[in-house]
Amino acid sequence: MKTRFLFSIILFVALIFSFGSKAEITDGVAAVVNDEVIFLSDLKSHIQNSGENPLNKKVYYKYLRELVDIKLLEIQGGRMGIQATEERLDMVEKQLREKNGSKKFDEELKRSGVSLYRVRFGWKNQMLQEAITTIVLRNKVVITEKEILKRYISTYGEIQEENLVDLSIIVIDKSKVKDNQIKSIEENLRATTKIDSLINELLVSKQIEPPSGNLGSLNPKDLDEKIADAISSSKEGEVLGPFYSDNLVKFFVIGKRQYGDMNYIKNKDKVYETIYQEKSLALLDKWFQELRDNSYISIRI
Repeated sequence: MKTRFLFSIILFVALIFSFGSKAEITDGVAAVVNDEVIFLSDLKSHIQNSGENPLNKKVYYKYLRELVDIKLLEIQGGRMGIQATEERLDMVEKQLREKNGSKKFDEELKRSGVSLYRVRFGWKNQMLQEAITTIVLRNKVVITEKEILKRYISTYGEIQEENLVDLSIIVIDKSKVKDNQIKSIEENLRATTKIDSLINELLVSKQIEPPSGNLGSLNPKDLDEKIADAISSSKEGEVLGPFYSDNLVKFFVIGKRQYGDMNYIKNKDKVYETIYQEKSLALLDKWFQELRDNSYISIRI
């Protein structure tokens, strides 16, 4: 009797340890990020839904790093009041399906060989990164005129300064409008202080031709000699014309004058954006590394 009782106890204890061992294998802890736990089952699910074999332990650390990184973003985002919820992801997916068609959306997924889970995981990552980036970079990226000039010269070459003028052109087809309409357009051009708005209105009403609009900063010497001479002796805000060319009537509106390099003016914003992106990435890399360094991350596999 005692032997049978003792055997029952041993069997019961063995079953408890057996179940405990299996639970640890199935739902063990893969990593701890601050106070957040990433379970082994979460990792395996992430691997499988990403299109990999969850039994292949060679890929564990690659996908675990993804989960750790997004967990860090979620924790930091939570501190900033930023969330990338499933509802937001559902809304993004819904909008894309409505815009491109659900069938086409699914066909594109199939063609790319990327699972919907993987796409949504990317959206979540992007939402968190972009929102956090806006806060992290706020007023921290400073770019001077000297930096822009230095980068421009190293990319495009030395500055070639010229006398430039910001110019707008208005082109009228005489076969489409009457003489009194041309006169009315000219009067409006000379009277307005909002030349761009007027040109847009005239384009919408089809009283002037599509080439009309702002030409940007240019050297008058690159234009017809007669027009160039008129521009050279004109003042800012002045309307020049009419100039006749075949069946066309042209007016020019003189904008800001400046001394500089036309190519530099055209590419300045592009150079600025390049420098901004470089500085932003460097700052974000540093910030994210500091976030990792200052967080408690414990890998348990």
